[in-house]
Amino acid sequence: MPPELISQSVAFLATFVYGSFFEWTLHRFFMHRRQKLVPYPFELHAMIHHKIFGSDETFHAQSKEMLEHVTFVPRDYLILLCINTPLFLAIQWITGLQVALGGSLAVLTYLGLFDALHWMFHVPRARIVEQFPPYRWLKRHHLLHHRYQTRNFNVVFPLADFTLGTRISRPREGAQVLQV
Repeated sequence: MPPELISQSVAFLATFVYGSFFEWTLHRFFMHRRQKLVPYPFELHAMIHHKIFGSDETFHAQSKEMLEHVTFVPRDYLILLCINTPLFLAIQWITGLQVALGGSLAVLTYLGLFDALHWMFHVPRARIVEQFPPYRWLKRHHLLHHRYQTRNFNVVFPLADFTLGTRISRPREGAQVLQV
């Protein structure tokens, strides 16, 4: 196997792990806390998404209006790629290893998975994947985030929730949540 392919593959996998912590940080500090320089993640997520999608039957989209508040828009893909690519280019420049393409592809893959999973969580359609235990586990993980907004920040790969102590596995005693 060519060394460039190995370094790009390792970069892809490493970026996927890094992606869990990046997603966690973005979600916790930008989507749940208003930032002066970039207020729109908070406004779109905490003030709109969480207001219309609850942890009860409203976790699933009830109207066409709700569908507009489930996925990222193309601008977000571009912004997140532009934030991360300089890091990959710096690593590539410092180490001489070809990692920028693998890292950038991992960012786009992670975002695509985020959008696809998040859409399926909030817009169920009896898809085959919706029956698989890992999918159901991730959906429950995300549902609990809608009940407890300071918990379960990861959607795709909850490694950061596990390691940073923000994972919750069930509702508190007496709390009502949708059964998924």
